[in-house]
Amino acid sequence: MIKSGMLAVAFGANQVSLKKGMHKTGRIGQGLEEEKCASKSKSIAAVATISSGNDEFVGNLIAEALEKIGPDGVISIESSSSFEASVIIELGTKIDKGYMSPHFTTNQDKSRVEFDNAKVLVTDQKISTVKEIVPLLEKTTQLSVPLLIIAEDMSRQVLETLVVNKMQGLLNVAVVKCPGFLEGKKALLQDIALMTGQIIVDEEIVVEKTRTCNWQTGYNAMTGRYEDLLSAGVADPCQVSRCALQNAVSIAGVVLITQALLVEKIKKPKPALPHVPGKTP
Repeated sequence: MIKSGMLAVAFGANQVSLKKGMHKTGRIGQGLEEEKCASKSKSIAAVATISSGNDEFVGNLIAEALEKIGPDGVISIESSSSFEASVIIELGTKIDKGYMSPHFTTNQDKSRVEFDNAKVLVTDQKISTVKEIVPLLEKTTQLSVPLLIIAEDMSRQVLETLVVNKMQGLLNVAVVKCPGFLEGKKALLQDIALMTGQIIVDEEIVVEKTRTCNWQTGYNAMTGRYEDLLSAGVADPCQVSRCALQNAVSIAGVVLITQALLVEKIKKPKPALPHVPGKTP
């Protein structure tokens, strides 16, 4: 941009007019970003249509379902017993595992565990000692909120400790074993983590976990969650391009007007020992 601008100035172009023109380009980038938000639903419908064998009706149906359940929702497609295609929205989720001890029940008549605004720990590892979850237990006690633990397994010692604290009214907690098997188990845990707004505690690093997610989902270091980074405003390609364009226009405009550039001079570090001719390497 600077190179082309300097060439235009050399042929007689006005620097102020060039700067105004570049700023107009920056505003176009902002317009593209706003347009992208409006066309998001159409893009989803277009991708869904291609994925469903160019069936526009099914594509629009999937886009409509995504709009209703939001980016953190889960869509499953099943064969219908009739010739009609329909969308059924279910709140919450169902898993094929129950609580590990009947002492965790909060509704004795219906043998249910019912929590409101609970904190959820999701892990595919075995909890062997109480020490592993002491910080979490202390935090939930301070906040006076229930705690739901979904783990691969739990040692008898840890389970008995939680049951005793539950019966004494010190903790409001329940433990459930991980549902599913093998790779299907990991997918179910990811769905649970997304729906509850938590992250999965496992042995993999953040990079490996991010690779298993779709292209929009990543680790948000600010919230500590895996979420849709586009919706969270963390990584928006159009926004990044717009910011880069506006910054480039601002710098190029200053250079073209002043025909000068101010940079910080890098100081060479002083040697630890004084330089002695003939001795210092």
